[in-house]
Amino acid sequence: MGGLVTSDFFFKESNVKMAVEAGCLTLFTGVESFDRDWNMQHNKKQNGVRPQVEIIQGALEAGIVFMYGLMIDLSSRTIANVREEIELILDKPQITLPTYLSMPIPIPVTPYFYECLDGDLILPGTKVRDLDATTLCLRTVNSQRDAVDFMDSLTTLRGYR
Repeated sequence: MGGLVTSDFFFKESNVKMAVEAGCLTLFTGVESFDRDWNMQHNKKQNGVRPQVEIIQGALEAGIVFMYGLMIDLSSRTIANVREEIELILDKPQITLPTYLSMPIPIPVTPYFYECLDGDLILPGTKVRDLDATTLCLRTVNSQRDAVDFMDSLTTLRGYR
């Protein structure tokens, strides 16, 4: 049995204990990023209360597999910055790897969509079908070619051990 929880679930360590007692084997939550500054800039304040590494370790030590998604936002972060984050994760064998990697999705009619429109971030020719979290649809800090190459290599963690 597993559960989908928000990051604030982990504010109380007793919640993890109760989940174990209820027979929960896995918990999924959105870590978004291990970069506290990025989380704060994107109103992910709940992800900055306790260090994610500490949360993941606590869940694993309690006997729960911790599953999470990681946001790869190349519209506000450099490839080098994202590489540092990936290396941080890979250098910590005491935590799980992300369940998936996702690019930001400017879903039409959401506040983020309008923020992207106002900032001229949405790439020309972007179609609704491109908003799948794996297709580059926003302008990037690095060159678009470098961003595409990076994302292609990231799906297999090519170049990492």
